Amino acid sequence: MDEKIQEKIAQAVETTQHWKKGEFRVDEIERLRQNSCSFYGVRSTVRPLSYVLNYAVLPGDLVVGTGNEQSVSRILDTCGLSASAGWRAEIVTRFHPQLGSGVVLMDDKQNAAAIRKIAEAHKEFAPPTLSEDHGTLTYYMIEPESFAVYFVTAIRNPDGTISITKSNIRQ
Repeated sequence: MDEKIQEKIAQAVETTQHWKKGEFRVDEIERLRQNSCSFYGVRSTVRPLSYVLNYAVLPGDLVVGTGNEQSVSRILDTCGLSASAGWRAEIVTRFHPQLGSGVVLMDDKQNAAAIRKIAEAHKEFAPPTLSEDHGTLTYYMIEPESFAVYFVTAIRNPDGTISITKSNIRQ
């Protein structure tokens, strides 16, 4: 990983999260690399239950983190114009302030217990799906701590923001 990028992400973490340098680590999430955009997970090395902070580095070394609805749109517009629905679901899950964590279910072999929960709720599993006009994205997501399974609908609004509807399948 480029030292300059590592330093930019570290500065963002120190500023926004008030974590001290040396008390967290930055790891690239290589499977999310798209075009000239790269993605990173930041974990505390001193907190007992470390959650992951997500950052993207866009062209021009612009660092974008979770925190506002424009982050998702900016990443999708800059990096994901030709990206799959699965990649887009990962970005929405990691960067939208209403989500921020979760495991996107990409296929019915990924997590047998989650697929069983979907079937028990009389729902049918489908991988992430993007509408023809690229305005609506739907997918299933597991919340790791509670192991709740959600059906997520992300809609692109005319102003560029992304609206989220997250429905627990057990309702």
